[in-house]
Amino acid sequence: MQIEDSDIIDNEIEEYFQIGQKLSIIRLFTDEEDDENYPSYVKDIDDNAIFIDLPTKLGIRVPVHVEDILEITVLTNACAFSGKVVVLDIQTGDIDGLWASMPEMLEKIQRRDFKRWEMKFPLKICVMSENRVVEEINGESFDISGTGISISSKYTVPHNKDYRIKFQYKDINADLKANFIHLHYDTVKKNYVLGFEFIDIDRHITDKIHKLGILFELDLRRKGLI
Repeated sequence: MQIEDSDIIDNEIEEYFQIGQKLSIIRLFTDEEDDENYPSYVKDIDDNAIFIDLPTKLGIRVPVHVEDILEITVLTNACAFSGKVVVLDIQTGDIDGLWASMPEMLEKIQRRDFKRWEMKFPLKICVMSENRVVEEINGESFDISGTGISISSKYTVPHNKDYRIKFQYKDINADLKANFIHLHYDTVKKNYVLGFEFIDIDRHITDKIHKLGILFELDLRRKGLI
């Protein structure tokens, strides 16, 4: 399946829900505002329904009820797809979990949906002139999304130049053209925080950033840090 080349999946959806498949869950239309991603995974599949792990926060079960609507995100090797499901049954006891309907379709999460994640990794800001690198500035990511990045550095950059942001992180090997959009000074860490917007970023890179961001958030939640 060429999942990275499809924006909408509306057939053979069950193939995306193999036992053990990692998911994240967002509760929709609840009385309390809740847009948090909760880690989950597929435990079983039966008759156009999926049995998934119950969402928890800091080891405490998050309330979910029959007929609730959930947004689930499927984390594939290349990207992330989301779809809506209805809770059919809650099961507790020897094997906890919930049965939910199979989504009617899955849609690739697009740029407009990107959050910013405080993932830290080293990188270089390349100041360009006539397609040549005239200066390289070392820095560390402060936060990143599919459309831009904030960078912590001991040095600022010259204005009105062309820039490229280069980094290797996990399975991302990036060399991205960028616009410089903002600057502020962190008086606590005594560093500059430089904001850049990516230009003409390849969709596969945005997909990978989003996937890593979701995994990063889920890992923090498992550790009880958020």
